[in-house]
Amino acid sequence: MARVSLDEFLKLQEQCKKVYLIMVEELKKNSVKFKSLEANIFPDIKTTGIKGDQRVYAYPIFIAIDMPNGKRFYEPNILEKISTRITNECENITRVVYRLTH
Repeated sequence: MARVSLDEFLKLQEQCKKVYLIMVEELKKNSVKFKSLEANIFPDIKTTGIKGDQRVYAYPIFIAIDMPNGKRFYEPNILEKISTRITNECENITRVVYRLTH
């Protein structure tokens, strides 16, 4: 298990909050009703990604959206918008992983 400093942990926690707000905003913008949202970062997993013209080594975030009927939300166009916003607006996130299983 990776060890992270308290400062790093607090930054990751803030990133999860920011991701949550992005998800809520995009879902409301598209009139999607949801029951619950998840946004998780695991400190022992990092991936390589591109931000601007730079290659960076940072965290993936794992997200999930549950509908009121108990099923997972799956609308590729909206998920693409959410993913793009997350990777563009969140400094320490290089990849978005969408969890389809319950």
